[in-house]
Amino acid sequence: MDDFQSFLFFLLRKTPLILVLLGGLLFAIARWKRHPRVSLLALIGLGFYLVEIFVVTAVYYFLPALLERAGFPQSSGLFTVIQVVDDIVYAGILILLIGAALGQRLPKPVLKL
Repeated sequence: MDDFQSFLFFLLRKTPLILVLLGGLLFAIARWKRHPRVSLLALIGLGFYLVEIFVVTAVYYFLPALLERAGFPQSSGLFTVIQVVDDIVYAGILILLIGAALGQRLPKPVLKL
């Protein structure tokens, strides 16, 4: 199987997640008038997550062949750096989505006895 077929197969495996993210984007757009700040955070987080899926997948499947053609040795250190950057981006996405989930909550009224 060549790199492009492997890339497409991996994306096919990610189809349920991609569909959920697209559904979340549509839901955030539908709720925009009611909660614009929360919807914006959700749109940014979900959009970054979709882009991240495609970019990281492309890097993992196409970078080794590009390095080989350019004459660079494949270094596990490079892929470790890519994984760390991927984890940092994912952490940022989670922060955005948690901010959207907890944003614009009305405070509970305090009962005075």
